[in-house]
Amino acid sequence: MQTCSCYLSESAALEDPSIYFPLLDLLTSHLPLYSDLAPRNQLEIITDLITQSNLSADHSKWDQSSFSTSLGMHESTPKIQAYYQYYQTVVEPGLSTSERECEGWVEWRQKTFCEVESLKRDIELTLSSNIRSVIQSPAHVPLRCSYSHSAV
Repeated sequence: MQTCSCYLSESAALEDPSIYFPLLDLLTSHLPLYSDLAPRNQLEIITDLITQSNLSADHSKWDQSSFSTSLGMHESTPKIQAYYQYYQTVVEPGLSTSERECEGWVEWRQKTFCEVESLKRDIELTLSSNIRSVIQSPAHVPLRCSYSHSAV
């Protein structure tokens, strides 16, 4: 499943970069519809989803025939392989054992979070400390400015 979705979203981004995230949202929200199907069937269902959702109509650069050609020629393959190789050679070796065991993780402020609650807590702490520093910072105290009422 992930392989098909990956190729579809990357091929779509080659066609129209602005469609990448809306398509990713569409694919993840309809995952149960196609996750257990063969790649050919996944392609048919996902293509129908794109058409039914008006995603293609919302993006003026979108061309279904060009998208199908891109998929057929595997134009996105080198990009996907490059990202995968980068992840395997640069990112994975820097992960701790517990981070490698995470099903999914997020890196935020040079920290890795495996659980949503831990990430949420850190974001809240970061925001509250930033707000405190802004309030206490003398740079944000209103300045008194002189001005003239005379006509120019």
